[in-house]
Amino acid sequence: MCSFIAGSLIVGPFLAGVAVDASWARGYAAAHPLTMCADTILTMDRWRFPHVPPGGASAAADPADVADLRRRAALLEVTTDIASQTTARRDLGEVLAAIVRRTRELTGADMAYIALNTQEETFIRYSDGVRTEAYRTIRMPLGSGVLGKAATGRATVLTSDYLLDGTISHLHDIDEIVREEGVRAILGVPMTLHGVVHGALLVADRSPRRYTAEMVDTVSILARHTSAALAGARRLEEVTAALARLHEDRDADLERILDLQEVLEIDARLLESITAHAEVSAYAQAASELIGLPLSVLDAQGAVLARVGADGRGASATTPLPDHRLERTIRRARATGMPVAEDGRTVACALGGEEHLGTLVIHDALPAPLLPRLQRVTVFLGILLLLLRVRTDDQHRRERALLDVVIGGGPVPAELRPALAILDVPGTGVRVLAVEAHPGPAEATSAAAPDIGGLALAALRSATEPHRAVVAPHGAHACALVQDAAAETVAQEVLAQAAERDVDVTIGISGVCTDLAAVPSAHRDADRALASLAALGLRGRAAHGEDLGAVGLLLEALRADPHAPSPLDALAPLVDHDAARSGELTRTAWVFAESGQNVGRTAEQLFLHPNTVRQRLERIGRVLGPDWRDPARFLDLHLALRAWAIGGGAGPAPRRP
Repeated sequence: MCSFIAGSLIVGPFLAGVAVDASWARGYAAAHPLTMCADTILTMDRWRFPHVPPGGASAAADPADVADLRRRAALLEVTTDIASQTTARRDLGEVLAAIVRRTRELTGADMAYIALNTQEETFIRYSDGVRTEAYRTIRMPLGSGVLGKAATGRATVLTSDYLLDGTISHLHDIDEIVREEGVRAILGVPMTLHGVVHGALLVADRSPRRYTAEMVDTVSILARHTSAALAGARRLEEVTAALARLHEDRDADLERILDLQEVLEIDARLLESITAHAEVSAYAQAASELIGLPLSVLDAQGAVLARVGADGRGASATTPLPDHRLERTIRRARATGMPVAEDGRTVACALGGEEHLGTLVIHDALPAPLLPRLQRVTVFLGILLLLLRVRTDDQHRRERALLDVVIGGGPVPAELRPALAILDVPGTGVRVLAVEAHPGPAEATSAAAPDIGGLALAALRSATEPHRAVVAPHGAHACALVQDAAAETVAQEVLAQAAERDVDVTIGISGVCTDLAAVPSAHRDADRALASLAALGLRGRAAHGEDLGAVGLLLEALRADPHAPSPLDALAPLVDHDAARSGELTRTAWVFAESGQNVGRTAEQLFLHPNTVRQRLERIGRVLGPDWRDPARFLDLHLALRAWAIGGGAGPAPRRP
């Protein structure tokens, strides 16, 4: 524990706080407005693009999707500004005035306002867009009208035409004020935090309006941040007042003052590690310096995200932290919601609601009075992991929108061009990789089968991580634009990762594109390769669409109509003959066809004497019939031989003359 005592400038007070009232510190930690960030990010994390049904893909980016991207980016910017202003201890009035102004801008409403509660009534305190003084200073009992009903904290309240809405409790004098202001539609969202109702955030319009679910979500998120700002300001006033009281008797309560200051210092240091770097390694370094002990950060599955060793330096994140005892401790910490110290280490879980986001493992057993401080440190880990999740999901949404645009041949919006620029399409060339997952017999009949499409997409993203690529789901398969030099490596890595996860996949690879205009055609080639592999019943294989030629069109049609005759039917007698006798007649016929029916070149490719080749050709004629080399029939057989070769029966391709 010596290194723990000397770990940083604030570790002395950190240990000195053992004798301090721990429940007070826990109360401060619970009410601090930063805890709202995790809830907000978790709410935003539930937003996803609409599901694209299998086999369907938009030809170009939907303007609604692009507008949705912009709206979410604007909302994320506003909530980040609110959190920054709150933690920077800006004037509360300025923060709340900014919130109503930005709420009105984001929703496009005619007005927005914040109402605060007293014991028996609620009143409008901050507003933007209100014209009349009477409306701007409305006071009304809790439970009446949209404002009073929302301010009770029980539920969101909305009406498309307030004065005509018989489901709402009306007050005559309030209705007159509303009529004078010209208000018709109103949406009110309660402002609550940790069970405390502060009031309501409302938007209103001077014409009838039906508020969408997206707008309700937007106002709800801003209402929660408003609650955080109010709670943070009140808590800061309490802390300031407590410090002032303690200062009057400094000699007696100096230790408690230091304890309060240390909590603020911990918050500031961890907040800096998150906002300045937004990396797990930076957070781990800051947390280790604050605690003075080596630690590890794990994800929800137990994989190591970052480590800081006893020397204070980052350690390899690939070394496993193993043992069933650690898993048992993590389960206990998750179930109780508090750190657990046992087996010479201390474990605390970062939670977002009921979700386990990650785990902080201190490689020493901390004394019980310090465990609430450790839990405070872990709150910031949850915030960081949710921020990283939002960032990753935003990137995935942009990549999906970009792929839809490029594959559809449409113009690339300005906000998506940076993601495309990293590929350097004209300079290096790109290939399209299409990856399709196939359920096995167990998955096809099980209601609890894993999301094999998601596993295939995860394998593709993992394989492209070291390379420059754009990856997203597209139609019924996962799709990637990969630089030409890395395409084969990525394909083999996807096959290997899918095999490790017991997922059957097929991969279609296009030719090289040096122009965005060629990408739609390249995607069709990759999709045709997938169809060819599926028609042949092949799994765990990759095929190049540019090499398929006419046989690719036939196999694509066969997949669309499984009952149609297969080109392989014409070759079946020869394949069966070889299977029964371990023969090489089918391969001989394929090389003969690929060599332009030249006996000499066929013999050279097969390392045989020309007479041996002639004897094999005669035996092929006895199996397939003497007319097998007639031009019309030989064309059908050549296509069948090419399909057979795609299936892997041919071995190495013959060298072209």
